[in-house]
Amino acid sequence: MKNVFEKLEVLYAFENDKKIISEFKRNDIAAGSCPDKIYFWMEYIKSCKSLERLEFISMNSSGRFEERVFTQGHLEFSSEKASFSNHGNIENFKILSEYDETFKQSVLKYFENLK
Repeated sequence: MKNVFEKLEVLYAFENDKKIISEFKRNDIAAGSCPDKIYFWMEYIKSCKSLERLEFISMNSSGRFEERVFTQGHLEFSSEKASFSNHGNIENFKILSEYDETFKQSVLKYFENLK
């Protein structure tokens, strides 16, 4: 996917009918900074246009699958698909091919407010 954000690199992006889950890397932060200032996993709820940062706990890679654990749930993904589980609910995602304008504006606003 083409990078649509000037100071952000999209590392991963997944979507279903209800949500978008993406990982962003800030390119305007000095090397050697704390990883939680550089890397951001975000969850966007399409129906209410809300954006929330997922609170990262840990990660694992088995070669075939990547795994991320957040306080809000557990994400498992490959280069083709992803699933997010939270309190027994499992949501399936596909690779996001294009961001809509509302999502892009929400992301830009979130990161502008961090300054």
